Amino acid sequence: MAPLRRRNSSFRFAASVPLNPDGITEVRFRLPSAPWRIRSVQPTISRVFKKRPVSLRRLKRSVLQKEAEADSESDDEIYASDGTLPALAMDVDRSPSPVASASAATSTEFANIDLNNPPRPISRKGKDRELVLYPSVPSGVHDRKSPAPTSASTARLTRTLSRASISEESRGSSVAPPESRGRTLWTRWGEKDGEPIFVRRNPGKGITAWWEAFSTAPLRVPPDLSNKRDLALGDVFCNHIPGTESPKLWVWASSKHQSPHWKSLAEGDAREDGKRLYITPKRQDPSWVEAEWCYKQILKRQRTTGE
Repeated sequence: MAPLRRRNSSFRFAASVPLNPDGITEVRFRLPSAPWRIRSVQPTISRVFKKRPVSLRRLKRSVLQKEAEADSESDDEIYASDGTLPALAMDVDRSPSPVASASAATSTEFANIDLNNPPRPISRKGKDRELVLYPSVPSGVHDRKSPAPTSASTARLTRTLSRASISEESRGSSVAPPESRGRTLWTRWGEKDGEPIFVRRNPGKGITAWWEAFSTAPLRVPPDLSNKRDLALGDVFCNHIPGTESPKLWVWASSKHQSPHWKSLAEGDAREDGKRLYITPKRQDPSWVEAEWCYKQILKRQRTTGE
């Protein structure tokens, strides 16, 4: 006896298409005729592929939670039920690319996806979850050259060398002497009419203003700057000598019994408002700072250099 024919009877149809690792996989198949020639049949795809927005914060929290759970799991779940090692899914480049043609869809070089029987999810938990299993990939799929990996230690070393070179270039004592022979005193701004050019540093930008000069030997007194209109009481003069650790210092001061003159100064000395003179380690520039901070920096430098 023939089975009862119902219009709501369902039938199952399975098809498979090759996976396109370089772009979008297009599902193309010809639907066979429905049983009993029902023309109004509506096919239903049991599996739908779509893109969902990804929250980086939620993704990070999910990854951390999975890693915490995986530490307490055994590594036996990395094997499938039949005891074999399954191939993990490859990451596919999601950039827009042309859809594969129908002729290319018949290639057997790629693994097929069964729309009816999708593969069971594979657990990657366990202490050996960092093991990466690469499936067999046909030639020509990954012909694009990937950039050479740069380790974190290499990047840190590069940054360290760059900072060291900048520090050496920015030191006050790094200014080379002029090419003219017999020159024992020079500045970073060159010379005019055979005399070095002096420029007041940091005017109006802070509480420290200073002048500087470079010499082959320590100066007994700074050069005469009385003709400089911007010379003011409290200005510091730095004499940098190549090959020495710190510059020789003076301050433009005055008293009741003396007109303004250059007074010898040393790092750590105080002025009327209680601030102390500190020499910056990189550029060797003078700076009036709080006394406590000055003491800490000097002690820190002495511990580092072993002075």
